[in-house]
Amino acid sequence: MLDRTGLAAGAILIVGALPMSAAADSYKGPGFSGDAFVSNGAQEPQMIGSVHVGADGFRMNIEDQGRRMASVVRWSENTMYSLFLDQKAYMEMPAEQAGMEAYENRPCVGYRNSEKMGTDTVDGRQVEKWRCTGELTPAQGRPPGDATTWYDSELEFEIRIMRDSGETFEVRNVNVGPQDSGLFEVPEDFRELDMEALMRQMQQQQQQ
Repeated sequence: MLDRTGLAAGAILIVGALPMSAAADSYKGPGFSGDAFVSNGAQEPQMIGSVHVGADGFRMNIEDQGRRMASVVRWSENTMYSLFLDQKAYMEMPAEQAGMEAYENRPCVGYRNSEKMGTDTVDGRQVEKWRCTGELTPAQGRPPGDATTWYDSELEFEIRIMRDSGETFEVRNVNVGPQDSGLFEVPEDFRELDMEALMRQMQQQQQQ
């Protein structure tokens, strides 16, 4: 069974499968926020944070064993930012390394094939259910995999993604409305971390 640390890591991998890199002003939906739930398939979904989608970008907040983190993508950039909120620090990751695809108002972005399976209901919202096969750019460290997604045409976003490997990401308790643009900015007082230096430090700590 995954602990909360495993769930947080799984959420970040699943976020990489979302269509979150795009040209400016490409997202035309109304904007929304909601609670983020993750499961590895062997347990009930657990809430790990919140999701915000707006005219400026995408953000997922995660609280893991008392540590507060966030993954942020601005539609106008080709980068995912990992924010460490308690340390006031951040790291950048290129879109291709995270497995991100350009945003499009349709389901199964990032997959070669898509097939509509009908309609369904997710947390009281009417959505379309789709089968997605032939993943094009999996996140680094994750093999390609097929998935089933539930696409909310009002929100112009997939609010549930279930990968064949078992991981599931879902947004519940949706509140529709514009999101503050500041949510999608790296705060000015945050310092940038060197990812390679951080990895070396972690390896050294493991060897001690």
